[in-house]
Amino acid sequence: MPGNDIAYYLIESFIRLEPEYQCDLNKVNFDAIFKIYEKFINKFIERNKFLEKEEYGKEFIEMIKTKEYFIKLMNITNLYIFIWSIGNADYCKWEKEGIKEFFYVHGRDRIKFYLLGMKAIQQLKNN
Repeated sequence: MPGNDIAYYLIESFIRLEPEYQCDLNKVNFDAIFKIYEKFINKFIERNKFLEKEEYGKEFIEMIKTKEYFIKLMNITNLYIFIWSIGNADYCKWEKEGIKEFFYVHGRDRIKFYLLGMKAIQQLKNN
């Protein structure tokens, strides 16, 4: 999927691992991060001009340039990392000594990020 690495990088920019895990979802601004995505995706399109000559190439290019595609791509990435987090969670340590287990918290934050994306898509459709 074109843009997957970009979406992952942009998502990770809201997460700090050291010295302590923190995910600041209050700073998520899909308009601002979409502008960053646009720069990368335009370079991708520029370097893959052959796509325009493919059967569905123009439609594909138009699709990957949209904010809706970008937010859906971020959502897919967040769901993937949620599943990865749950698979790596140490369930025996979820509440040990009052500290939530890292993968549990990370997975929970990915679902919250996903829900922000769903809300943003709904707002796009309402406008």
